[in-house]
Amino acid sequence: MTESAAFRYYVDRNGCQHFNFPQRIWLDPTIPMAVTPVQTIALETLAINLLTFMTRERDHRAAVGVTSQRAVVLSRAFCADCLLGAPAEAWELPRTSIRAWLNGKNRCARRRRGSG
Repeated sequence: MTESAAFRYYVDRNGCQHFNFPQRIWLDPTIPMAVTPVQTIALETLAINLLTFMTRERDHRAAVGVTSQRAVVLSRAFCADCLLGAPAEAWELPRTSIRAWLNGKNRCARRRRGSG
């Protein structure tokens, strides 16, 4: 994938979803990543693919592909915080927004570890 400033998604006039990045991780080999209005395996797969592009670790084997354990753990929260409220027909998600979200999760995790 060429380094783009943002991840993009849109629905064409036939109702097909299109992304400007390839799906590399599959949680279930029969379910492609997709934008859905509720939490689904397809939406979690989309979240994991986005988070995988933004993390360096590759320490977790999915049904297809290798990602990070961190991406798997954070995927549900990423769906809730960033994907479920997004427009259904099209969106643009800047890499900087995903980095900022991940950095916020890192700070929270460090605070929890330090207070225990």
